[in-house]
Amino acid sequence: MDDNKVLTLVSNERIPLTPAMRLLFEVSNLRNATPATVSRGGVLFINETDVGWKPYMDSWIERSADKNKKFDENDPTARPPIDDIPKSVFYRCFQSYIEGNTEISRFNHICPVVDIMMVMTICSILDALLQKWGNDLKNLKEEDQKIAYEAFFVYAAMWAFGGSLGGGQDDEADFKAFNTMWRAASKVVKFPEGNNLCFDYYYDPTKMQWIHWQQEVQTYVPADEVIFSKIMVHTFNTVRLKTLLKMHVQRRKPIMFIGSAGTGKTTVFRDFLGETQRNECEYSVINFNSYTTSLSLQKNIESRVEKKSGRRFGLGMNKVLISVSYTH
Repeated sequence: MDDNKVLTLVSNERIPLTPAMRLLFEVSNLRNATPATVSRGGVLFINETDVGWKPYMDSWIERSADKNKKFDENDPTARPPIDDIPKSVFYRCFQSYIEGNTEISRFNHICPVVDIMMVMTICSILDALLQKWGNDLKNLKEEDQKIAYEAFFVYAAMWAFGGSLGGGQDDEADFKAFNTMWRAASKVVKFPEGNNLCFDYYYDPTKMQWIHWQQEVQTYVPADEVIFSKIMVHTFNTVRLKTLLKMHVQRRKPIMFIGSAGTGKTTVFRDFLGETQRNECEYSVINFNSYTTSLSLQKNIESRVEKKSGRRFGLGMNKVLISVSYTH
């Protein structure tokens, strides 16, 4: 960019900017910016703590852009409506469970996480739960609705803040410490007593109580002819992980499983993908290693999509692409 407002690209293409045109760059740092670029453009530094996660929370709860839209239950990307009852409950829950809980940020995580990312995860899980149970909750009494909505928030926040625990000297101790803290924080919707962790339960609004994931495990029925390496015997751990995976895929949200070798990440993904309908979903499994090149990755992705026009590629009608990457 020079003083004449002419943008020169790497390909030597020159684009003149008219008085009505503005360029806005959103970058994480200025390491690769030249002094000329910095001096000619206004630089605005936005700190994470200055903005925080509250603006995102407010926009998610208010949903001003969706008020005039009719909610389509068959559209997985549509955001379920939030009326006055869940709005008041969610506002209170964000203040009491997240903002007012100083203990929630003291735990170790297996990968770097930020508050806004965990709040976005809460909203994504709540959207999936509201899309599934929204109509049933409206038939309950007002007090029961408030309890169910708060239980949904407790479940979503539990996985958003506790799902990535680990990376310390004793991961089991971290989970137990989080379990003790989260049980104490859940005063309105209490977990069942016992030695089980809070992660072992989900809330059923039809029964108005926490249900152990073990009750969702189906009895294994061996097939007549099956390859031994493809045998999958479900436990309550795999069932709850598949449920979270299904929620994120339905909401078109990314999800990442982290764990050491042999913890079942690949098995859970492959079992989930094996149950998808190929006329609605197309998936690609890509293994990254030291021999992976950008060309091979591009060809792998292009083999799953169709050419639309020019350089535009996309999926077939009413299909969604799931890309699973394994890094070793």
